Amino acid sequence: MVMSLKWTIAIYVSWLLLHYGAAHAYTYFCVPLTWKGLLISPFIVPTFHCTSLRWMVYTGGNKMISMWLLGGAYILGKVNNKNIEYEGRPC
Repeated sequence: MVMSLKWTIAIYVSWLLLHYGAAHAYTYFCVPLTWKGLLISPFIVPTFHCTSLRWMVYTGGNKMISMWLLGGAYILGKVNNKNIEYEGRPC
């Protein structure tokens, strides 16, 4: 149980760092905040590195949402299981 929790946290933190780093790298490399960046962004955005960074941002966000939903379902299942055990006992 403890080992799987450590792995789950490690995977979540990895996706979090990838998402955070990719979001900042995308704005720096693919859509710079200058007039030159505005003019050349249509030519830079379709490149491989920008496509990869955009995939990391999109997929990282979806993975974090999925992990929160999975964690919430797990906790809800534990709480519901405790309620069932409590209701089964005589008063």
